[in-house]
Amino acid sequence: MLLHLSASGRLLAEPPAQAATLQTPRRIVVATTMLENGSWGRSDDDDLPGDQREADRDSLTFDSLPLEEDLDVFGFPSVVLTLASDVPKAVLVLRLCEVSPRSRASRLVSYRFFNLCFRSGDMAQPERLKPGEVFSVRIPLNVIGHTFRKGWTLRLALSTSLFPVLWTPPDLAVLTLTTGPLDSFPIAALVLPRRVPRQQDGAMASLLSPESAITCIDPNLHVPTVTRRPGDQLRRLETVQTPAGPRIRVEKSKDAGAVLYQGLLQDLLVEQVSQEIFSIDPADPLSHRGQTSMVTTMEREVDGRVWKIRCTTHTALSSSRDSAGDPVFHYQARLQAQIADSRGRYQNFVNRTLQGSLPRTWY
Repeated sequence: MLLHLSASGRLLAEPPAQAATLQTPRRIVVATTMLENGSWGRSDDDDLPGDQREADRDSLTFDSLPLEEDLDVFGFPSVVLTLASDVPKAVLVLRLCEVSPRSRASRLVSYRFFNLCFRSGDMAQPERLKPGEVFSVRIPLNVIGHTFRKGWTLRLALSTSLFPVLWTPPDLAVLTLTTGPLDSFPIAALVLPRRVPRQQDGAMASLLSPESAITCIDPNLHVPTVTRRPGDQLRRLETVQTPAGPRIRVEKSKDAGAVLYQGLLQDLLVEQVSQEIFSIDPADPLSHRGQTSMVTTMEREVDGRVWKIRCTTHTALSSSRDSAGDPVFHYQARLQAQIADSRGRYQNFVNRTLQGSLPRTWY
Protein backbone atom coordinates (compact mmCIF):
# COMPACT_ATOMS: atom_id res chain seq x y z
CA MET A 1 0.00 0.00 0.00
CA LEU A 2 1.41 3.38 -1.05
CA LEU A 3 0.72 6.73 0.56
CA HIS A 4 2.43 9.55 -1.32
CA LEU A 5 4.00 12.56 0.39
CA SER A 6 2.61 15.89 -0.78
CA ALA A 7 3.65 19.54 -0.44
CA SER A 8 0.47 20.17 1.57
CA GLY A 9 1.71 17.87 4.34
CA ARG A 10 -0.74 15.12 3.41
CA LEU A 11 -0.27 11.40 2.76
CA LEU A 12 -2.26 10.76 -0.41
CA ALA A 13 -3.37 7.61 -2.19
CA GLU A 14 -2.59 9.23 -5.57
CA PRO A 15 0.79 10.82 -6.34
CA PRO A 16 0.97 14.61 -6.75
CA ALA A 17 0.80 15.73 -10.36
CA GLN A 18 3.61 18.27 -9.99
CA ALA A 19 6.91 18.35 -8.15
CA ALA A 20 7.36 20.58 -5.10
CA THR A 21 9.98 20.92 -2.38
CA LEU A 22 9.87 21.06 1.40
CA GLN A 23 12.69 21.47 3.91
CA THR A 24 13.39 19.99 7.32
CA PRO A 25 13.87 22.58 10.07
CA ARG A 26 17.47 23.28 11.12
CA ARG A 27 16.96 22.79 14.84
CA ILE A 28 17.54 20.29 17.60
CA VAL A 29 14.34 18.29 17.96
CA VAL A 30 13.65 17.44 21.60
CA ALA A 31 11.74 14.19 22.09
CA THR A 32 11.69 13.50 25.79
CA THR A 33 8.74 11.12 25.35
CA MET A 34 10.66 8.92 22.92
CA LEU A 35 11.80 5.54 24.19
CA GLU A 36 15.29 5.35 25.65
CA ASN A 37 17.93 2.63 25.82
CA GLY A 38 16.48 0.74 28.76
CA SER A 39 13.09 0.18 27.16
CA TRP A 40 13.90 -1.97 24.14
CA GLY A 41 12.04 -5.26 24.40
CA ARG A 42 10.75 -4.59 27.92
CA SER A 43 7.29 -3.90 29.29
CA ASP A 44 8.21 -3.11 32.90
CA ASP A 45 10.04 0.16 32.24
CA ASP A 46 8.45 3.58 32.65
CA ASP A 47 10.09 5.27 29.67
CA LEU A 48 8.19 3.60 26.85
CA PRO A 49 7.24 6.11 24.14
CA GLY A 50 4.49 8.57 24.97
CA ASP A 51 2.73 11.34 23.09
CA GLN A 52 4.93 12.40 20.17
CA ARG A 53 3.38 15.83 19.56
CA GLU A 54 6.34 17.58 21.21
CA ALA A 55 8.70 16.23 18.53
CA ASP A 56 6.09 16.40 15.75
CA ARG A 57 5.82 20.18 16.10
CA ASP A 58 9.52 20.64 15.22
CA SER A 59 9.56 18.00 12.47
CA LEU A 60 8.38 17.81 8.89
CA THR A 61 5.11 15.87 9.14
CA PHE A 62 2.69 14.25 6.70
CA ASP A 63 -0.80 13.14 7.78
CA SER A 64 -3.26 10.81 6.08
CA LEU A 65 -6.99 11.37 5.99
CA PRO A 66 -8.87 9.62 8.83
CA LEU A 67 -9.06 5.92 7.98
CA GLU A 68 -12.41 4.73 6.64
CA GLU A 69 -11.76 1.21 7.92
CA ASP A 70 -9.25 -0.71 10.03
CA LEU A 71 -5.87 -1.15 8.36
CA ASP A 72 -3.83 -4.25 9.25
CA VAL A 73 -0.08 -3.93 8.67
CA PHE A 74 2.47 -6.70 9.13
CA GLY A 75 6.15 -6.50 8.14
CA PHE A 76 8.65 -3.74 7.45
CA PRO A 77 7.18 -0.37 6.46
CA SER A 78 9.53 1.70 4.31
CA VAL A 79 9.82 5.25 3.08
CA VAL A 80 11.00 6.24 -0.40
CA LEU A 81 12.46 9.76 -0.52
CA THR A 82 14.09 12.09 -3.02
CA LEU A 83 16.42 14.38 -1.08
CA ALA A 84 19.24 16.89 -1.21
CA SER A 85 21.40 17.93 1.75
CA ASP A 86 23.24 21.17 2.47
CA VAL A 87 26.02 19.40 4.43
CA PRO A 88 28.24 16.38 3.60
CA LYS A 89 27.05 14.27 6.57
CA ALA A 90 23.44 14.04 7.70
CA VAL A 91 21.12 11.70 9.53
CA LEU A 92 17.40 11.30 9.12
CA VAL A 93 14.94 10.35 11.84
CA LEU A 94 11.73 8.75 10.59
CA ARG A 95 8.77 8.14 12.91
CA LEU A 96 5.51 6.47 11.92
CA CYS A 97 2.74 7.44 14.33
CA GLU A 98 -1.03 7.21 14.66
CA VAL A 99 -3.07 10.20 15.79
CA SER A 100 -6.13 9.77 18.00
CA PRO A 101 -9.31 11.37 16.64
CA ARG A 102 -10.36 12.29 20.19
CA SER A 103 -7.27 13.48 22.08
CA ARG A 104 -5.12 14.24 18.98
CA ALA A 105 -2.26 12.48 20.79
CA SER A 106 0.42 11.10 18.46
CA ARG A 107 1.42 7.52 19.29
CA LEU A 108 4.63 5.93 18.02
CA VAL A 109 4.17 2.77 15.94
CA SER A 110 7.55 2.36 14.18
CA TYR A 111 10.72 4.40 13.59
CA ARG A 112 14.25 4.39 12.16
CA PHE A 113 17.44 6.41 12.59
CA PHE A 114 19.29 6.47 9.27
CA ASN A 115 22.73 7.85 8.43
CA LEU A 116 22.44 9.10 4.86
CA CYS A 117 26.14 8.44 4.25
CA PHE A 118 25.12 4.76 4.12
CA ARG A 119 22.37 5.35 1.57
CA SER A 120 23.92 2.87 -0.90
CA GLY A 121 23.22 0.03 1.54
CA ASP A 122 26.90 -0.95 1.76
CA MET A 123 27.89 -0.35 5.40
CA ALA A 124 31.55 -0.87 4.52
CA GLN A 125 31.54 1.89 1.90
CA PRO A 126 29.95 5.06 3.32
CA GLU A 127 29.80 8.04 0.99
CA ARG A 128 29.64 11.70 1.92
CA LEU A 129 26.78 13.69 0.50
CA LYS A 130 27.43 16.31 -2.16
CA PRO A 131 25.66 19.45 -0.93
CA GLY A 132 22.80 20.33 -3.25
CA GLU A 133 22.94 17.04 -5.20
CA VAL A 134 19.59 15.23 -5.47
CA PHE A 135 19.47 11.51 -4.67
CA SER A 136 16.88 8.88 -3.90
CA VAL A 137 16.86 6.48 -0.96
CA ARG A 138 14.53 3.78 0.35
CA ILE A 139 14.63 3.46 4.15
CA PRO A 140 13.03 0.50 5.97
CA LEU A 141 11.44 1.15 9.37
CA ASN A 142 11.37 -1.32 12.25
CA VAL A 143 9.13 -4.35 11.73
CA ILE A 144 5.57 -4.06 13.04
CA GLY A 145 2.37 -6.05 13.39
CA HIS A 146 -0.27 -3.39 13.97
CA THR A 147 -3.87 -2.47 13.28
CA PHE A 148 -4.45 1.20 12.52
CA ARG A 149 -8.02 1.76 13.66
CA LYS A 150 -10.89 3.31 11.73
CA GLY A 151 -11.08 7.07 12.27
CA TRP A 152 -7.43 7.38 13.28
CA THR A 153 -4.80 9.24 11.20
CA LEU A 154 -1.39 8.01 10.09
CA ARG A 155 1.49 10.44 10.53
CA LEU A 156 5.00 10.29 9.09
CA ALA A 157 7.47 12.65 10.82
CA LEU A 158 10.94 13.51 9.47
CA SER A 159 13.75 15.33 11.30
CA THR A 160 17.55 15.50 11.35
CA SER A 161 17.95 15.16 15.14
CA LEU A 162 16.13 13.66 18.12
CA PHE A 163 17.47 14.43 21.61
CA PRO A 164 18.15 12.55 23.86
CA VAL A 165 17.73 9.12 22.27
CA LEU A 166 19.84 9.92 19.17
CA TRP A 167 23.26 11.51 19.59
CA THR A 168 23.01 14.96 18.01
CA PRO A 169 25.03 15.42 14.77
CA PRO A 170 27.82 18.05 14.97
CA ASP A 171 26.36 20.00 12.04
CA LEU A 172 22.59 20.12 11.74
CA ALA A 173 21.49 19.54 8.16
CA VAL A 174 18.66 21.03 6.17
CA LEU A 175 17.28 18.34 3.89
CA THR A 176 15.29 19.40 0.84
CA LEU A 177 12.57 16.86 0.08
CA THR A 178 10.96 16.67 -3.36
CA THR A 179 7.36 15.49 -3.56
CA GLY A 180 5.76 14.50 -6.84
CA PRO A 181 7.55 13.53 -10.07
CA LEU A 182 11.14 14.68 -10.67
CA ASP A 183 13.06 13.32 -13.68
CA SER A 184 13.60 9.58 -13.24
CA PHE A 185 13.53 9.62 -9.43
CA PRO A 186 10.83 7.57 -7.68
CA ILE A 187 7.98 9.57 -6.17
CA ALA A 188 8.25 10.06 -2.39
CA ALA A 189 5.94 7.66 -0.57
CA LEU A 190 5.28 5.70 2.60
CA VAL A 191 5.10 1.98 1.74
CA LEU A 192 2.98 -0.09 4.13
CA PRO A 193 3.02 -3.93 4.07
CA ARG A 194 -0.75 -4.23 4.27
CA ARG A 195 -2.11 -7.55 5.45
CA VAL A 196 -5.31 -8.45 3.66
CA PRO A 197 -7.69 -10.83 5.51
CA ARG A 198 -7.31 -14.45 4.39
CA GLN A 199 -9.64 -17.38 4.27
CA GLN A 200 -7.44 -19.22 6.77
CA ASP A 201 -7.98 -16.51 9.37
CA GLY A 202 -11.27 -18.12 10.38
CA ALA A 203 -9.40 -21.14 11.69
CA MET A 204 -7.44 -19.04 14.18
CA ALA A 205 -10.23 -19.05 16.74
CA SER A 206 -10.01 -22.82 17.10
CA LEU A 207 -6.27 -22.60 17.79
CA LEU A 208 -6.61 -20.08 20.61
CA SER A 209 -7.43 -20.88 24.21
CA PRO A 210 -11.07 -20.13 25.08
CA GLU A 211 -9.89 -18.62 28.34
CA SER A 212 -9.57 -14.85 28.33
CA ALA A 213 -6.69 -14.88 30.81
CA ILE A 214 -3.19 -14.54 29.37
CA THR A 215 -0.77 -17.21 30.53
CA CYS A 216 2.56 -15.83 31.72
CA ILE A 217 5.67 -17.46 33.12
CA ASP A 218 6.27 -16.56 36.74
CA PRO A 219 10.07 -16.57 37.27
CA ASN A 220 9.54 -16.82 41.03
CA LEU A 221 8.39 -20.41 40.52
CA HIS A 222 11.87 -21.25 39.24
CA VAL A 223 14.01 -18.78 41.20
CA PRO A 224 12.08 -17.84 44.35
CA THR A 225 12.74 -14.28 45.51
CA VAL A 226 12.10 -12.25 48.62
CA THR A 227 11.98 -8.44 48.44
CA ARG A 228 13.98 -7.04 51.34
CA ARG A 229 13.66 -3.43 50.21
CA PRO A 230 11.27 -2.15 47.52
CA GLY A 231 12.68 -0.34 44.52
CA ASP A 232 11.83 3.04 43.03
CA GLN A 233 12.16 4.93 39.74
CA LEU A 234 12.58 8.60 38.88
CA ARG A 235 12.42 10.34 35.52
CA ARG A 236 12.83 14.09 35.41
CA LEU A 237 12.99 16.66 32.62
CA GLU A 238 14.12 20.18 33.41
CA THR A 239 15.80 23.24 31.97
CA VAL A 240 18.82 24.21 34.06
CA GLN A 241 20.70 27.50 33.97
CA THR A 242 24.48 27.31 33.56
CA PRO A 243 27.15 30.00 33.09
CA ALA A 244 27.11 29.13 29.38
CA GLY A 245 23.33 29.41 29.13
CA PRO A 246 20.27 27.16 29.52
CA ARG A 247 20.52 23.40 29.05
CA ILE A 248 17.82 20.78 28.64
CA ARG A 249 18.47 17.96 31.12
CA VAL A 250 16.88 14.51 31.23
CA GLU A 251 17.58 12.35 34.25
CA LYS A 252 16.47 8.77 34.76
CA SER A 253 17.24 6.91 37.98
CA LYS A 254 16.26 3.36 38.82
CA ASP A 255 16.63 1.72 42.21
CA ALA A 256 15.93 -2.01 41.84
CA GLY A 257 15.66 -2.38 45.61
CA ALA A 258 17.14 -5.29 47.57
CA VAL A 259 16.13 -8.76 46.39
CA LEU A 260 17.05 -12.07 48.01
CA TYR A 261 17.37 -14.81 45.37
CA GLN A 262 16.74 -18.27 46.78
CA GLY A 263 16.73 -21.78 45.29
CA LEU A 264 19.78 -22.55 43.20
CA LEU A 265 21.19 -19.06 43.89
CA GLN A 266 21.46 -19.96 47.61
CA ASP A 267 20.15 -16.80 49.27
CA LEU A 268 22.08 -14.27 47.18
CA LEU A 269 21.12 -10.73 48.16
CA VAL A 270 21.39 -8.24 45.27
CA GLU A 271 20.99 -4.44 45.31
CA GLN A 272 21.34 -2.29 42.19
CA VAL A 273 20.98 1.45 41.57
CA SER A 274 21.50 3.03 38.13
CA GLN A 275 21.31 6.54 36.71
CA GLU A 276 21.34 8.11 33.24
CA ILE A 277 21.73 11.84 32.60
CA PHE A 278 21.63 13.52 29.18
CA SER A 279 21.83 17.26 28.58
CA ILE A 280 22.19 19.70 25.71
CA ASP A 281 22.26 23.40 24.90
CA PRO A 282 19.42 23.66 22.35
CA ALA A 283 21.47 26.20 20.37
CA ASP A 284 24.64 24.08 20.16
CA PRO A 285 24.66 20.54 18.65
CA LEU A 286 28.16 19.85 19.99
CA SER A 287 27.01 20.45 23.59
CA HIS A 288 25.30 17.05 23.84
CA ARG A 289 26.53 15.27 27.01
CA GLY A 290 25.68 11.86 28.38
CA GLN A 291 26.65 9.90 31.46
CA THR A 292 25.58 6.67 33.10
CA SER A 293 26.42 5.10 36.45
CA MET A 294 25.53 1.90 38.25
CA VAL A 295 26.26 0.48 41.69
CA THR A 296 25.67 -3.24 42.26
CA THR A 297 26.08 -4.96 45.62
CA MET A 298 25.89 -8.71 46.18
CA GLU A 299 26.23 -10.64 49.41
CA ARG A 300 25.62 -14.10 50.82
CA GLU A 301 25.92 -15.54 54.32
CA VAL A 302 27.57 -18.95 54.56
CA ASP A 303 28.07 -20.69 57.93
CA GLY A 304 27.74 -17.40 59.80
CA ARG A 305 30.25 -15.60 57.59
CA VAL A 306 29.22 -12.89 55.11
CA TRP A 307 30.68 -12.69 51.61
CA LYS A 308 30.06 -9.26 50.06
CA ILE A 309 31.18 -7.43 46.92
CA ARG A 310 30.37 -4.09 45.30
CA CYS A 311 30.87 -3.03 41.68
CA THR A 312 30.64 0.61 40.56
CA THR A 313 30.70 1.72 36.92
CA HIS A 314 30.56 5.17 35.35
CA THR A 315 30.67 6.22 31.70
CA ALA A 316 30.65 9.69 30.13
CA LEU A 317 30.53 10.85 26.51
CA SER A 318 30.85 14.35 25.06
CA SER A 319 31.94 16.00 21.83
CA SER A 320 33.92 18.99 20.58
CA ARG A 321 36.10 20.05 17.66
CA ASP A 322 39.84 19.51 17.43
CA SER A 323 42.44 22.10 16.40
CA ALA A 324 41.64 21.44 12.74
CA GLY A 325 37.94 22.07 13.30
CA ASP A 326 36.91 18.42 12.92
CA PRO A 327 34.40 16.93 15.40
CA VAL A 328 35.65 14.37 17.91
CA PHE A 329 34.14 12.22 20.65
CA HIS A 330 35.56 12.26 24.19
CA TYR A 331 34.89 9.24 26.37
CA GLN A 332 35.66 8.08 29.88
CA ALA A 333 34.79 4.78 31.57
CA ARG A 334 35.55 3.86 35.18
CA LEU A 335 35.26 0.47 36.87
CA GLN A 336 35.75 -0.20 40.56
CA ALA A 337 35.27 -3.65 42.07
CA GLN A 338 35.55 -4.09 45.84
CA ILE A 339 35.45 -7.02 48.28
CA ALA A 340 34.47 -6.60 51.92
CA ASP A 341 36.79 -7.92 54.63
CA SER A 342 35.67 -9.76 57.76
CA ARG A 343 34.62 -6.47 59.35
CA GLY A 344 32.52 -5.43 56.34
CA ARG A 345 35.00 -2.80 55.15
CA TYR A 346 35.44 -2.64 51.39
CA GLN A 347 38.89 -3.23 49.90
CA ASN A 348 39.71 -2.42 46.27
CA PHE A 349 40.02 -5.44 44.00
CA VAL A 350 39.98 -3.66 40.60
CA ASN A 351 40.11 0.09 39.97
CA ARG A 352 40.48 1.10 36.32
CA THR A 353 39.80 4.16 34.17
CA LEU A 354 39.75 4.25 30.39
CA GLN A 355 39.54 7.56 28.59
CA GLY A 356 40.40 9.11 25.28
CA SER A 357 39.12 10.70 22.10
CA LEU A 358 38.25 9.45 18.65
CA PRO A 359 37.25 11.24 15.45
CA ARG A 360 33.60 11.46 14.40
CA THR A 361 34.39 10.30 10.88
CA TRP A 362 30.91 9.56 9.58
CA TYR A 363 28.67 11.11 12.23
